Amino acid sequence: MFHKNKLLASALLSALFAVPITTSIPVQADVINPKLNLIALGNKGELIKSGNFQTIERKTSGDVRLIRERNGRLFIDFGRRFRTQEGADLFVILSVSEDLKNAPVPNETYFTVSPLLRLQGEQRYILPGDFNPDIYKSVAIWDRQNNVIYGAATLK
Repeated sequence: MFHKNKLLASALLSALFAVPITTSIPVQADVINPKLNLIALGNKGELIKSGNFQTIERKTSGDVRLIRERNGRLFIDFGRRFRTQEGADLFVILSVSEDLKNAPVPNETYFTVSPLLRLQGEQRYILPGDFNPDIYKSVAIWDRQNNVIYGAATLK
């Protein structure tokens, strides 16, 4: 009985304090758990750009926003309606291209933000302090292993 209770307690603690599993591949942005660090727009942040995901290779939908806090930090926020399909090696990327429908992902035209946290729902990704949002025109969900864009949103 003690062993079962210990396993149950361990599972509950893991579920309550779970952190995203990251790979050994270095990424260029930090990930923030949206349940722990939600920032309301209005007096705490400024909407820089936003867009809606469109399906390219796999069904992807929902909204995305680029937000600057008063302290200057930049975030990419996915809304609660965000959804995409499961993939081998999914990443969030920013691209200098507005239209990714027919474009592969060349190294010099995108910024790797982070591995995708979840296939659906709200999530937040913090961008580096020296990040310039003006040069990026879209955000995409990219399967790195297969070099396939699942969906993308033009940022305006």
